[in-house]
Amino acid sequence: MIFSKDIDLNMYKTFYAVAKSGSFVKASEILYVSQPAISISIKKLEEQLDVKLFKRNNKGIQLTEHGNQLLFYIETMFNTLSTAEKRLKENKNLNNGEVRIGVPTHIGIFLVNDLIEGFKELYPGVKFLVENRSTQEMVNMLTKREIDIIIDSAPISSTLEDMEIINLMEFESCFVANKKYEKLSKEVINFSTLNKYQLLLPAERTSSRINLEKEVSKEKPDLKLKPIIEVSTTEVMYDLVTRGMGIGYFTKMSITDDIINNNLYEIKINADLPKTQICMAYIPDFLSNANQEFINYTKTEINKKKIRARKELRLVYTQKCNYNCSFCHAEGIRNKIEDKLTSNEIINLYKYLNSNYSISSVHITGGEPFLNKNISELLQKLKEEGANITITSNGYDIPVRSDMFDYLDKINISIHSLDEEKYERISRVKGSFNKAINNIKLLRNRFPLLKIGINTTLTKELEQDKDDLINIINFSESIQADIKIIELLPILKNDIIVPMEKIIPVIEDLHYKLIKEEFRKRVYEKNGHKITLTKCTCSAVCDYKDKARACYENNDIYLSMDGNLHLCRNNDKVISVYEELHNNDYISLDEKIDEYFEELGKHCKEDNNE
Repeated sequence: MIFSKDIDLNMYKTFYAVAKSGSFVKASEILYVSQPAISISIKKLEEQLDVKLFKRNNKGIQLTEHGNQLLFYIETMFNTLSTAEKRLKENKNLNNGEVRIGVPTHIGIFLVNDLIEGFKELYPGVKFLVENRSTQEMVNMLTKREIDIIIDSAPISSTLEDMEIINLMEFESCFVANKKYEKLSKEVINFSTLNKYQLLLPAERTSSRINLEKEVSKEKPDLKLKPIIEVSTTEVMYDLVTRGMGIGYFTKMSITDDIINNNLYEIKINADLPKTQICMAYIPDFLSNANQEFINYTKTEINKKKIRARKELRLVYTQKCNYNCSFCHAEGIRNKIEDKLTSNEIINLYKYLNSNYSISSVHITGGEPFLNKNISELLQKLKEEGANITITSNGYDIPVRSDMFDYLDKINISIHSLDEEKYERISRVKGSFNKAINNIKLLRNRFPLLKIGINTTLTKELEQDKDDLINIINFSESIQADIKIIELLPILKNDIIVPMEKIIPVIEDLHYKLIKEEFRKRVYEKNGHKITLTKCTCSAVCDYKDKARACYENNDIYLSMDGNLHLCRNNDKVISVYEELHNNDYISLDEKIDEYFEELGKHCKEDNNE
């Protein structure tokens, strides 16, 4: 027997109508039956269950505790029936269908709205219902099948055994304030200093506040932030901050445009602020075709964001160089470029990439970057924006007495031989060997905490002269610098390229152990000193079936001083962002950056599909 003979679904339908409408009269109108019939049905149900479902008073009727318990199950039942009906009616081509999402407003603004817009372009017939509620309210709605999907910050807690929760992406947090705090935004302060200002923070019970206070206590165990206002919603926080009421705490992506357009100013802290983990929750067995397709679409789009966040802005800062090495690839740029970009325009591009894609690393190359007279100004401004900065130099013109090295996180210096004659045969500059080596030693003495790396190109001559290779390794260890040994770029003649595997025996004979192997890299270590063998990306993608995808996922963002973003080192395909940066046209810049990411990898000459 499927049903108990005592179950009367019409009685439960009547109960549901009365409970939701709060009135016997309204329920009779909804169900098109008389009011006495409604009363008889409710009385019969109460007798059958042996409980009181409603309390009658002067104000009308109210559910009893038993009534609320029954409503939960009845509401879940009817919502489940409704979901089943919609699922069966849905067209597999998604010409119709519905997706019901629960999401807090601040996550909707910077993440979910974009996902809905992109999905609607693919499936315009699918209808969306978006609910903005607290996490617990959304979990209850999911339990009762009132929504299909929750997208919220972690943790999403529930006793539901059949609810699946997946991590989507982490997003950075930040403190911001309006123009009154512009001067403070130029500094980097600690939490104790921050506490001297008017603070607007999330409520103390929220996960974001709890995680923030944990980070604060690392500075001083008894230190706690003292907000003048605690705010439960991002919308209220935003309004108060823009009015100048104080410094607010946000998920950075939610106020991206305000930072870029200088409507709000980031207040930088000398600590790693907690990141917000965004999750998605749903009940797999109750997903419609539209829901499942939206989940798949979301996973794909989030994966794109993760790939982009791993990239660094690689700035070809000048083509000038005082060396003339035969194997120099000049970052794949064959034509002479015009130095058009100003420091401010470069900074604005970095701010855009950082705010929109969480890209925080800038690698300055050339030519020889120190030959650009604006290098100190650029480094200072990048560091003010919180960038992680690396420079690659030949070491010849390093201004070792300059304070600009206080802004650097790392400097890579190219040393291709420790034999003076061989070195100067490569550089083609008399006296360059001693000058470069002395500059490296002076730099290490003056800036003992600066991270220095030695870059060495793997040539046939170096592979054949193992003593020279060992001397370079030992030199790098003596100045506390890790060393990177780099295969030649495959755009050069194949007969001069040496596979990095050829020198592994030398490294192993020096008792270095392999500790990590990843895309294009093998990392060896001995007593804390690291040797990295690395292929150029163009070489590494040759090992992949889908070369275009490998190129897209692993190439960085190459910017030259004419404002061009370069799509490949093997050809001259570029996308110009100069006019957009020059005119502060961020709407068009948005379109150009999207185009760049869409095209990246599609022009790979190593791809057999092209």
